[in-house]
Amino acid sequence: EVREFLIETYAKALIDWDIDGFKLDFIGSFSAKEDTKLTLENARDYSSVNEAVDRLMTDITNRLTGLKPDILIEFRQSYIGPLMRKYGNMFRAGDCPNSYHYNRVRITDLRLLSGNTAVHSDMQMWHPEDPVESAALQLIHTIFSVPQLSVRIDKIPEDHKEMIRFWNSYWLKNRSVILDGKFVATNPANNYTQLSTSDDSKQIIAVYTNELVNPLGSIDKLDIINGKMLSGIIVNIPKNLSGQNYIIYDCKGKTTEKGKLKHGLQLLYVPAAGIVQIESY
Repeated sequence: EVREFLIETYAKALIDWDIDGFKLDFIGSFSAKEDTKLTLENARDYSSVNEAVDRLMTDITNRLTGLKPDILIEFRQSYIGPLMRKYGNMFRAGDCPNSYHYNRVRITDLRLLSGNTAVHSDMQMWHPEDPVESAALQLIHTIFSVPQLSVRIDKIPEDHKEMIRFWNSYWLKNRSVILDGKFVATNPANNYTQLSTSDDSKQIIAVYTNELVNPLGSIDKLDIINGKMLSGIIVNIPKNLSGQNYIIYDCKGKTTEKGKLKHGLQLLYVPAAGIVQIESY
């Protein structure tokens, strides 16, 4: 009866309000304690908490998808994992507003566990008086997820708006590579200091510390994002990109430098929270 009451509550909300989806935020509270009676009595039809929760979530999913096949069902750290993929289609990083570092780490953990389930960032938030480069890091550290912007647009300065327009446009243009490409997380012992994703022709790399960047030698297009407050990225340029043109942009999308690549180690003066784009012509 309790299970049916919960399911019917969601179904009624979906029908009455025609909402797009749910964030189911209570699952982490289901656990057996020392005084939990693991028996079939007092109208319980399961003696296992885990089996009972699985039945609840399975029935919720079946009822809601029966009403709306494309419904969104989101779960949030820390009650997520590979098993939870059968109940929902969106996973979100645990609460860490204003902390781009934690957001990056939590997103990366999720992407490594979640297969093709959509991974969402926690809310991107910052103080309106933050330097624009610092604000940009909130977007850059969450760029390999579905971003969730949560600042008051009417309260931030114009240069912050320029930065948001640039990075959101970049994400939309490259979303297929970002979300569906081969995702690689480097140096997990130090909280993933370099992340990349690639398809057959393009690689996107984001570097978050002062370390060498080694792009793939089989791609035609390369973007390297500077996820630091320090300028400059050292890149080991592969032969196939030697002699190609590059363009460097700051965090607002303004061109700061153009040039040609040379084979081997090269220091590219990418501004803090900026990007260098390389393409074969």
